[in-house]
Amino acid sequence: WLHGAPAPGLKTVVEMRVSAGKTRFEKYPGFHFDDESKRFDALTETLFESRLDDKGEARIPLKINIKDAPGMLNVHLKTRVFERGGDFSVDRITVPYSPFVSYAGLRIPEGRGWNGALYSDREQLIPVVTVDENGHPVSRRKLHVEVFEIQWRWWWQRTGNEDLGYYLRSRHARKIIDDYMSTKNGKGIYSLRFPQQTFGRKFIRITDPVSGHSTGKVFYTDYPGWWDQPGHGAPGGAEMLTFSTDKDKYRVGETVHIKLPKARKGKALISIENGNRVLETFWMDTEKEKDGARFVITDDMAPNVYVHISYIQPHERTDNDRPIRLYGIKNIEVENPDTHLEPVLEVADELRPETEVTLRVREKKGRPMTYSVFVVDEGLLSLTRFRTPDPWSHFFAREALGVRTYDMYKYVLGAFHGRIAGLLAVGGDADLVLAGEAKINRFKPVVKFIGTFTTGKNQSRTHRFRMPNYVGAVRTMVVAASPDKVAYGSVSKTSEVKKPLMVLATAPRVLAPAEETEVAVTVFAMKPAVKKVTVRVSGNELTEWEGARQQQVRFDKPGEKTLHFRLKVKKRTGAARIKVTAQSGNEKARYEIEIPVSVRNPRITRTHQAVLHNPGEVKDWTYTPFGLKGTNKTVLEVSVIPPIGLENRLNYLITYPHGCVEQTVSSVFPQLYLTRLTEVEPLQQARIKDHILAGLDRLKTFQTSGGGFAYWPGGTKADDWATSYAGHFMLEARRLGYPLPPDMLEKWLHYQTRRAAGWSDNPALSIYLRRSRQTAQAYRLFTLALAGKPALAPMNRMREIESLYPATKWLLIGAYALAGKKNTARSMMKETSVRMDGYRNDPYTYGDTSRDNAIILYVLSLLGEDDKAAILLEQVAKDLASDQWLSTQTTAYSLMAVAAYAGKHPGHGTAFKYTLDGKTRSVESGKSLMQLPLPARAGQSYRIAVESKTEGPLFVKLIQSGIPLESPDAAENNNLEMNLRYYDTNGNPVDPASIKQGTDFIAEIRITHPGTLPPYRNMALTYLFPSGWELTNARLDNIRRWKSSPADYRDIRDDRVMTYFDLQRGETKTYRFLFHAAYPGRYYLPSVQCEAMYDHRISALTGGKWVEVMP
Repeated sequence: WLHGAPAPGLKTVVEMRVSAGKTRFEKYPGFHFDDESKRFDALTETLFESRLDDKGEARIPLKINIKDAPGMLNVHLKTRVFERGGDFSVDRITVPYSPFVSYAGLRIPEGRGWNGALYSDREQLIPVVTVDENGHPVSRRKLHVEVFEIQWRWWWQRTGNEDLGYYLRSRHARKIIDDYMSTKNGKGIYSLRFPQQTFGRKFIRITDPVSGHSTGKVFYTDYPGWWDQPGHGAPGGAEMLTFSTDKDKYRVGETVHIKLPKARKGKALISIENGNRVLETFWMDTEKEKDGARFVITDDMAPNVYVHISYIQPHERTDNDRPIRLYGIKNIEVENPDTHLEPVLEVADELRPETEVTLRVREKKGRPMTYSVFVVDEGLLSLTRFRTPDPWSHFFAREALGVRTYDMYKYVLGAFHGRIAGLLAVGGDADLVLAGEAKINRFKPVVKFIGTFTTGKNQSRTHRFRMPNYVGAVRTMVVAASPDKVAYGSVSKTSEVKKPLMVLATAPRVLAPAEETEVAVTVFAMKPAVKKVTVRVSGNELTEWEGARQQQVRFDKPGEKTLHFRLKVKKRTGAARIKVTAQSGNEKARYEIEIPVSVRNPRITRTHQAVLHNPGEVKDWTYTPFGLKGTNKTVLEVSVIPPIGLENRLNYLITYPHGCVEQTVSSVFPQLYLTRLTEVEPLQQARIKDHILAGLDRLKTFQTSGGGFAYWPGGTKADDWATSYAGHFMLEARRLGYPLPPDMLEKWLHYQTRRAAGWSDNPALSIYLRRSRQTAQAYRLFTLALAGKPALAPMNRMREIESLYPATKWLLIGAYALAGKKNTARSMMKETSVRMDGYRNDPYTYGDTSRDNAIILYVLSLLGEDDKAAILLEQVAKDLASDQWLSTQTTAYSLMAVAAYAGKHPGHGTAFKYTLDGKTRSVESGKSLMQLPLPARAGQSYRIAVESKTEGPLFVKLIQSGIPLESPDAAENNNLEMNLRYYDTNGNPVDPASIKQGTDFIAEIRITHPGTLPPYRNMALTYLFPSGWELTNARLDNIRRWKSSPADYRDIRDDRVMTYFDLQRGETKTYRFLFHAAYPGRYYLPSVQCEAMYDHRISALTGGKWVEVMP
C-alpha cells in the first residue's frame, strides 16, 4: 500500500510479452546493430498467477530462451494486484533484454549514386564495431562477412513467410562475397570490393562468432555514369580520425589533454566549438608535439563543447594507407559547480490525514533562491513514472554541434582512393525516455501547489498546509532558481500519510438504477493498540442497504481486514454518496465515495400536437410522466411557424453519444441561433455560451497541420465537407462575438484557399461520387465567400460545369451573392430549381434529401428570396416535427435553416394562455416559438389546456420524454449481421449472466456486411458494459493477446467503449474486449448496438439483460 503497510495474500497476475526492439548503443550513433533478415514474432505468456507472501512480496524467476533474435528485445511486463474488494492496481513497464553477450554493428556510407548507392567499381570502407551487451568495446576475430545480391522487393516483402530472411535462404539468393574480418578494441574497417561492376540491391550481413549475433542491412550499388549525381566525380578522401581525451567530463579550470594517434609528420587544426560558435582554434605539429595538445576549460564551454580535429598529412607521403586528410569530433562534458543550487527540504517522514503539515526550505550553502513547492500524491505521479523536475539538467542539457565545417581536401587528387562513413555523429539527445506507461491507482489524489517564494542569503522559510482526508504517500517537491545568477536545483521527499486506524472503501466506478453491489471496506490497524474496530456505512437518498450497516472486526496484531456491505441503488438517477466510518477507542477514520448513477438506455419521446386556427380555440390533454425518476421531462412548444420539434431535436444533438467533427459541430451550431427562434432564459443562455465555447475548444483536437479538419481527433487527413462545416461554424461564432482559438481560423482559411484553387472536376467518376465532390467544392467556395475571401476563379470554373446538382448550385449562388456578384447570382437563380431527386445518404457529405432542402432554405434566407424559401420552410419543418429518424447533419442544418428564416421573418409573435391543474397563465412573446417546461413528477397525472390568443394558426405541441429502467428493444439485425460471444482467456465459453469474481474474459463481437448494399461508411459500435465489469484499456496495455480488426477511432470511458470503422461489401470485422469481473453484485448489461451513423437502415442490436458477478 502507498502508506507503507504490506499487502499480504493478495492475488497477483504478472503477464509478459517479448517483442523485437531497436538495438542502440549511446557511444555508437548511426551504427546499425539489427539484422533486417530476421523476423521475430512476439511471445506472450503468463509468468505468475498466485498470491503475495506475508510481506506482500513475490519473487518471480524470469527465463527467456530466444536464440535467433534480430537484436535487442523488449520485455513488456504487466502486473495486476487485486484487492479483496475487487479493485486492482496495474503496473506496466517495458525493459530492454539482451539475448546476446555481444553485438556486431556496421555503418553503410552514403554513396554518390542514385538513392545513396555505393560505386561498385572502387573500394568501399565499411566501419564495423563490436561491443558487449552494455555497449563496451570488445575485440573479435573471424567476424563472418556475407554480401548477397537480392532482387527487387516485389515478392519477398509480401505478407506471410515470403520475407527477406526466407528469400536469403532460398535458391534465388546469390552470395557474391563470403569473407572474414577482425576488430581491435571494438573497431575495424571492412574493405568492400566487388568482383565486377554491379547495379542493384545488395544485403550485407556480419556475424559475431562468439555470441551468434548478426547485423544485416540492405543497400544499393551502381557505377559511374549510371545515375551520377552532379559534382561528385572527384574521389572522396576517407575521413575518419580517432582520438581520445584523458577523461570525458571536466570542471571549469581543468586542463584537457588530447591524445592523437602516433604520426611522423603532419599538422592538426584543433577547433573548440559549442552549439553555435567556434570558441577557440589552434594548430598542432604532430611530429614535434608527440605528447598531444592541451587546452583549459572556461565558463563559456558549459554544458559541453566539441573538439573538432582536422589532421593533414603531406601530399607526397605514401608510406601508410591513411588518406591525406582525416577528421574527428569528440564531445566533452563541462560542469560549473557555481550553476548548482542545493535546496534543502525538511518535512516529516510520516504525515497524518486531516492535520496541519509543516515544511521548511533553505539552500544548503545559504545562497539566495526563488523556489516553488508542490505536494502531489505519489500514486498519481507513478501513472507516468514522473520524476521530480531537474531544471539544471534541462537548462544545461547537452547541446548539439551548431558549427558546420567545409573544406576542399576531398577535391584534391589524393594518394588514397575510397570513402567511408564518419564514425561519430553528434547531437543533443542524450536524455533517456522511460518506456513504462502507467500505474493505475484508485486513491483520491492530493495535488497542491503551495506557491512560489524567495529566500535571501542564509535565510529559510516555513510553509504550512492542511492534509486532506487521504491515506497513502505524497511527494513534496521543491524546484529552485537563483534570482541573480544562472543556477538551478531541485529536491524532493516522499512521506507516508497514515494514522493508527485507517479505512478504505471500494465500489464500481459507475452504477445504474436498481443495481446491487458489494461495498468492500478494508480496515488498517497500524498500531498494536488498535484491537476492536466498529465500522458503519451510510448513504444518501439514492442508496439502501441490505443486511447490517454496522460490523465489528478484531485485530490481534497490526494488519488489514476486509468487510463487505450490500448496497442497492434506488430506481432514480443522480449521485450515490457512501460514507464509511471506523472507530477504535479514541481513534477514528472515515472515507467517502461519490458514484454517478445513470441509466444507459436511450431516451424515449412521445408527442401530442394540435393546430389552433382561431383566437379562443382550446386544446387540452392529460399527461402522465414516464421513465425513471429523475429522467422525466415535459415541454410545451407553441409557435406561429410550423412546429419543428425543437425540444427533442436539439436534445438529440446535445446528447448524441458519438463525437466526430461533424457531430461536434452539429451539437453546437444550431445553438448560435436559438434566440432567433424562442425566448431564452439567462441561465439557459449561459449554458449555451458554455456549450459553444467548449465546441470551439474541442475543434482544436481535429485540426490537421495543414489547417483542415480530420473526421476524428488526432487524425492527419482532412475531411472536405467537415472542414467547410467547421469553418462555417467558426465564422458564424466569430460574427456573434465568440472568441476563437488562436490561429485556428487563419490556418483553415489557408487550407480552404489552397484546396479551392487546386480542385478540378472529374467526369470519369461515378455520378454519385462526382456529385459529392462538386457539392464539397461548392460548400468550400461558399465558406470562403462568407469569410470575405472569395475564390472567384474557382467559382467561375465551377459555374461552367453542366448539370450541377441543385444543392450544389445553390451553394455556388450563395458564394456569388456573398462575394458581391449579385447579378451573377440572380442570373443563376432563374435557371435553378429548389426541387431535386431524392436520395438517402451521401457518405462523403453526410447528407440526404432533407439536409439538402435545409441547405437551399438556408441560402435562400440569406439571399432574401422569401417566396422560394417559404416553399421549402414547410417541408423542412415537417421533417423536423415528424417522428422520422434524422442524422445529426440533417437535424443541425434543418434547425439552422429554420432559424435563418425566422431571423429574417420575426412575424407578429406568439400569444396564448394555458391552464395547468386549474391554474391559468397568459404568455406573450415577440418570438415565433415558445418553449415552456412543465412539471413532470413520476407517477403523477396532469391536465393542461391551451387557448389561442393569436390571429392565424397557432401550432401547439406537448413533448414528453423519459428513460426506462430496462431497454424495450429486442435483438434485431437490419442489413447488418452482428454476433456476440463470451469466452475466458483459455477459449472456454463464459455465460455473462453469472461470472465468478476475479475472472478475466473476452467479449467478441463479429460484424458482417451482408453484401446487398454498397460499402458502409461511418459505422459505430457502442458497447455499454455492466458496472461490475472492468474493461482493460488496450491502448495502455503492452500485453496484447487478443487482437481486433482495425478501427478508425475508439472512445473508451468508464462504462462504455465506442468503436468506429468502415465495412466493405461482404466484409467481416471482429472486435475483442478484455474484461475483469471485479465487483460482486447484480448489474444491468445494456443492449450492444452497431449502426451506420448517417443511414438508419443499417443497424444491429442485442437485447439488454441482468447479469451477476458471484463472490
